Amino acid sequence: MSPPSKLVRDGAKRLGYLKVRIALFRYFHPTGCAQLPGFVVSIPRFFTMSQSHPLATVRQRIAQAAQSAGRDPQSVTLLAVSKTFPAQDVAQLAALGQTAFGENYVQEALDKIAALRADWPALQWHFIGPLQSNKTREVAAQFDWVHSVERLKIAQRLSDQRPPQLPPLQVCIQVNVDGEATKSGVTPDDVGALAAAVAALPNLRLRGLMCIPAPREGLDAQRAPFARLRALRDAIAAEHGLALDTLSMGMSADLEAAVIEGATIVRVGSALFGQRAAVKPSLGAHGMVCRRFRIAGKVQGVGYRAHVQAEALRLGLRGHALNRADGTVEVLACGAPAALGTLQHWLWQGSPACRVDSVHAEDAPCDACGDGFRIK
Repeated sequence: MSPPSKLVRDGAKRLGYLKVRIALFRYFHPTGCAQLPGFVVSIPRFFTMSQSHPLATVRQRIAQAAQSAGRDPQSVTLLAVSKTFPAQDVAQLAALGQTAFGENYVQEALDKIAALRADWPALQWHFIGPLQSNKTREVAAQFDWVHSVERLKIAQRLSDQRPPQLPPLQVCIQVNVDGEATKSGVTPDDVGALAAAVAALPNLRLRGLMCIPAPREGLDAQRAPFARLRALRDAIAAEHGLALDTLSMGMSADLEAAVIEGATIVRVGSALFGQRAAVKPSLGAHGMVCRRFRIAGKVQGVGYRAHVQAEALRLGLRGHALNRADGTVEVLACGAPAALGTLQHWLWQGSPACRVDSVHAEDAPCDACGDGFRIK
C-alpha cells in the first residue's frame, strides 16, 4: 500500500485539530454541544505542541536523562500531578496527549474525575497522597493506581473494596527513605514483610516502591536516595520472589536523578502546571506562623474537633477548632511552618467518620491563637 499523499495527511491533521477543539469546547461549554456531529468522536487525534510548552520541555528532560543512562525514554511514564489545579488544566494537558494524572486529595480528585470522564474516558488516575481508612472505598472504585500504601490495613481495605468488574488495582508501597518525621511511608527495614503481605491480596497487584526523599542540591546527592530505593526494590523482589517492575520516584526538581537511577514513573507537578498558590505566612512576635483553615464537608461534631485538637497538640501547635454557623469548621493554628504544613495535609485527609470536601487556608494574626489548643 502506498503512503498517504500530502493532501490526505494534511486533511487528517485538520480533522485531528477539530476533534481536540471540539473536545475542549464540549468540556468548557457542555450545554452548547447537543448538536455536535457524533462522527467527530471517532476521528484520530493528531496534535503537535510547541517545543517550548512545559509538557514538551518535561518530556525532553526525561528523554535526555534516560538516554544518558542508556535507557529507552519510553520506559519512563510521566505522571502529571494535578493536585490543587482545576479540571480545565487537566483537560488542556489531556488534549496534548498526556494521559496519566496524579492526585493527593480524594474529594478534589473525585470531582475532577467526574467532570472529565465523559470527554476523556481513557485518562489514568493515580492516587499519590496519604490514605486513611475512611477514604479507601472511593479510591478503590475510582483510581487505577495507588502509590502510597504504607499499612497492611489500608491495602486490605483497597482489596476488599475494589469493584469486581474492574481490573486489579495497581499499587506501590511508599518508603520513607530518609526517616523524616514529617513524611509518610514505611521504614526500609519493614518493607519486605509488608510487600509479601500486600502481594498476597486479591484484587491488588503490587508493582513496586515509591519514595519522596528530602530535597537535595546537586545531581550526585539527589541520586543517592533513589539508588537506595532501587536496591531495596531489587532485594525484596529476590527475597520474596516478587515481580516488581516499578519505581515511582522523582519530581520536578530531581527527575533527572531519578531517571538515571531507574525510575519508571516520575511525578511532576510544578514543571507542568506552574507553582501552586502558597499561603503567605504571618509571623508573630516569636516568629511563629499563624493560619486560619476553614473545612467544609461532613465535619461538624465534637469527635472531629477532638481529632483536630489531638493532631494539633501532637504537632506542638496552639489555637482552636470551632463550628461555624455555615456548617464549616474553623481551625486557627499557630506554630512552626513545617508543623502547619503537616496539619493542613492532615486536614485534607479528614478523620474517621467524617468527610472533607474542601480546606481553605488564609493568613491570620497570631495574637488570636491564645495558649494551648482549645475546642470551642
